[in-house]
Amino acid sequence: MSKTYGLDKITSPRYPIYNQLFEFYNYCEQVLAYTGDTMLDKTHAVNNFVKYSKLTQLEDITNQQIYEWVEWHKKVRKNTARTVNTYLHQLKAMLKWQKEENIEMPNLKLSRIAFQKEAPARKNWFTRKQIKRALLYADPREWLMITMSFECGLRIEEMVNLKLSDIRGRKVKIIGKGHRLRWGMISRKTKRRLKRWIRKEGITGYLWRGRNNVGHLGQEKARLLMQAVFAKAGFHNMVPHDLRHSFATELKLLGLPTRKIQLALGHTTEAITEHYLSDLAGVTIEDIQKEVSLPLIRVRIRAFFANLFYILPRISLKPQQ
Repeated sequence: MSKTYGLDKITSPRYPIYNQLFEFYNYCEQVLAYTGDTMLDKTHAVNNFVKYSKLTQLEDITNQQIYEWVEWHKKVRKNTARTVNTYLHQLKAMLKWQKEENIEMPNLKLSRIAFQKEAPARKNWFTRKQIKRALLYADPREWLMITMSFECGLRIEEMVNLKLSDIRGRKVKIIGKGHRLRWGMISRKTKRRLKRWIRKEGITGYLWRGRNNVGHLGQEKARLLMQAVFAKAGFHNMVPHDLRHSFATELKLLGLPTRKIQLALGHTTEAITEHYLSDLAGVTIEDIQKEVSLPLIRVRIRAFFANLFYILPRISLKPQQ
């Protein structure tokens, strides 16, 4: 990323705050070795506050400025408590570091910066039948983004960052949070469609190109495209993360142990996975029967007859004693 960390867009190098923030960002990137995505989250949150407050030096910061910034995000920007807390976390981390670097901020008390009360996490999922219905309204790119997100349990940032080099046959290399590596698997049908897409579009880098073929498709644009597909099918409450829930739910209903689901989702601990899977909306015995038991029965029947037709000829050819 640019070595100005976006500071040139929100303040002037003449002001002390420019160097104060630059040193913090540089420390995070060079010493703590934060990933590019983490640095973008950090700089976006802190720079947003500086732009709003119009501070020229951190010594002048007050708790009241932070309270007003939080209210602006809640009432004007209509951000959720979770989003506001993400911003506050980044801002408090920066201010704590500055205090440790002996920056005097007499009108600031970190202990009085309170996080917002968050609503319970939204946990929604779609059945395979519902996803197939939505895919009827998708163009080739949307079809692939939705299907690969579901089959590999992708976060939206993981999906938009996929490159041609990440595809190894039907295996998909996924770099998740904390730069952790995991592998996903796509179906043969998805693989065929992906090959056609790569060939038709002349893909050599990112699977989903950004505007004017520069970089990759943005997360917000991808989110709108996917939501529009589901809305056409009558599902107006969809967010892309629901496809990751759908992937996790299907693994849960198939009876996989939490440890294996954890690895598939790229979580650091089983506790996170247990929380992730708990209280998923709409998981009923009827859904389990429809979405798991019957398909599995059909698979077992096909496997039985396949084995039968393989074994019978060999029985008839067995030499008589």
